[in-house]
Amino acid sequence: MKLKNLLLAAGFMCIVMLPSCNNASPEADVKKLAGFMCESAELSKKLLSEQDEAKQKEIQAQMEKVQKEAEEFSKSMEEKYKDIEEDKEMQEKIQSIMKEEMKKCDALKDMVDSMPE
Repeated sequence: MKLKNLLLAAGFMCIVMLPSCNNASPEADVKKLAGFMCESAELSKKLLSEQDEAKQKEIQAQMEKVQKEAEEFSKSMEEKYKDIEEDKEMQEKIQSIMKEEMKKCDALKDMVDSMPE
């Protein structure tokens, strides 16, 4: 349940953080954000299945590192794309790229099916 909530929050963050872009190549930013989401989801799954307490702590430390990097990246994206918010066509493009990237991640495949069109 925690994993599902984390993934939904990450997906929402993605859509909110990159609502639109006038950059010629926002694909790289979207793919990088999807990479953070995938890595976080994979670590969450690993943590949930791990029984060894020492390994759980290692995984938690890795998760914290990834989350910190993702937060820093998201802040830079807020600044980069702060002036553009109404471009529906670009929003659709970003969502499409994100869905395709998420499909490549084993830990996020199921989430893609539940995302709105």
